[in-house]
Amino acid sequence: MALNPNIILSGMPQPFDTNALLQQQISGMENINALERQRRADELAMQDRAAAAEKEAMQAQEAATLKATVEELDADGITTSPCSM
Repeated sequence: MALNPNIILSGMPQPFDTNALLQQQISGMENINALERQRRADELAMQDRAAAAEKEAMQAQEAATLKATVEELDADGITTSPCSM
């Protein structure tokens, strides 16, 4: 059975605005780029916070180790004061 061209033409949508479609696409791409930039900034901030926390933990550990060493030397009768040398 042959198709009636009048049926096909009557169901065709109105011509679309190519410029508006391109503007929507560009707007969507700009939104995606903004989201990606924000995600990357958040990731870098989390890395900075983790590095700062790690540094603080290392400093606390070093201080505890130094204190324990000084206490051990004092217990052994070894003077750790720089003025006593």
